[in-house]
Amino acid sequence: MLAFGASDGGSNPPGATITMAKKTEEKEKKIENEKSSEEELIVKLGEKLPPSKIGLILKEKYGIPKTKKKISVVLAQHGISGIPEDLSELLKHTAKLRKHLEKNKDKVARRALNIFEARILKLVKYYKRKHKLPSDWKP
Repeated sequence: MLAFGASDGGSNPPGATITMAKKTEEKEKKIENEKSSEEELIVKLGEKLPPSKIGLILKEKYGIPKTKKKISVVLAQHGISGIPEDLSELLKHTAKLRKHLEKNKDKVARRALNIFEARILKLVKYYKRKHKLPSDWKP
């Protein structure tokens, strides 16, 4: 170990000891391991949950406020991504509206259903153009 203020002759700054250089290497290795474990966790959660829920779980349960890559990108790299989340939520909402309209004659709900279906068609057109949905996909 070198004395304080002396240079070790390498790439370490003056005043840094060799042990400090080893510590920084260990930190870099630890960060790389965290990245891989973060991705593994995202993939594991992605089999059951949408990206927004994965982000909440990572933040609240595991204390990871921000990921290195976007969650949807990680899922796409592992071939897990399904239909986009906003589109799936609109589809769920229209299903509820249709069920409501089977029981009730409701002009407001019918108009809302028309508006939601128009939004779905717009989103489908956009996602087909961006190649996030297959060209033969139909809602």
